[in-house]
Amino acid sequence: MIGYYIRLPAADVDRARSDRGWVLGLFHDPAYADRVLDTDKAWHGVQFLLERSGAPVDPVFGGAELAGPPGTAPEEAVLEFPPTRVAAIAAHLSATPFDLLAAHFDPAELTGAGVYPMVWEDPEEDLAYLGGAYRGLVELFTAAAAGGDTVLLWIS
Repeated sequence: MIGYYIRLPAADVDRARSDRGWVLGLFHDPAYADRVLDTDKAWHGVQFLLERSGAPVDPVFGGAELAGPPGTAPEEAVLEFPPTRVAAIAAHLSATPFDLLAAHFDPAELTGAGVYPMVWEDPEEDLAYLGGAYRGLVELFTAAAAGGDTVLLWIS
């Protein structure tokens, strides 16, 4: 399961709510490439470390389900982070260096808690992987907050 984020301008939010096929296509649309972040499978590990660190924000499960047309399939579920929530997440992430999260990294604990992808065997490599995704989230949410954008998350 791959976590894809996108910064969506205010002008596109209504269309995203009414046209699920269009919004899912945006995650792979070259015209939006500079607005998309692919966290690969690191999304859950980052969320776990943020939770363990006592973060008051959650850039994974802290969104609300994007209202969609009737009959939207579960695999098309998209979470929406409106601009006010984006700003709060951006403020926290940009003020929190990854080293503070890394202090909570325990491979056995992540595995025992069922943190996806449930293969935490090389602490140095795993921390580099999670740190890269975290830095991407800091950049994405900071840019989104500066632009007044909504952020959408699709875990595919």
